[in-house]
Amino acid sequence: MPAADCAACYSYTSNGDGTVTDNVSRLMWQQMPLSGTYSEPNAVVACQASRVGNYDDWRLPSLSELESLADFCVSPAGAINPTYFPWTSAQLNAPVWSTTSQEGQWFVGMNVGGADSTPPTNALAALCVR
Repeated sequence: MPAADCAACYSYTSNGDGTVTDNVSRLMWQQMPLSGTYSEPNAVVACQASRVGNYDDWRLPSLSELESLADFCVSPAGAINPTYFPWTSAQLNAPVWSTTSQEGQWFVGMNVGGADSTPPTNALAALCVR
C-alpha cells in the first residue's frame, strides 16, 4: 500500500494516559493488553473492570473492530502499529480475544492481523476498547 494510502487508512493519537484514539473509527483503545491471559468470558469481565485512563466503559472488541488495528503499512504487514501500541514480541505473538462467536470464539493474532476461532475456554490475551 503506498504511503499516501496508509495515511488515509491509519491515523492514531496517543492520549498520554495509556490509551490511543483511532482517528478513522473514533474508537479508543488501551495501548497495552491487560496483563495475563483469560478465557473469553473472563476477558469480557476484565475489560469491564478496567479503569485505564480513568474510563469505566471499557469492553472487549468485536472481530471487525480488532481486525481494524491490523496495519498493512508497517512491517510485518498486518501487525499492530508499534508506535502507538508498544507491545513486546511475546505480547504480539499472543492471540487477542474478540466478542464475535461462530463455530468457536474468534481472535486476532496481532503480529500479522489474521483471525481464527478457538474454544472460549482457552486462555488468550485481552485488549479493551471504548
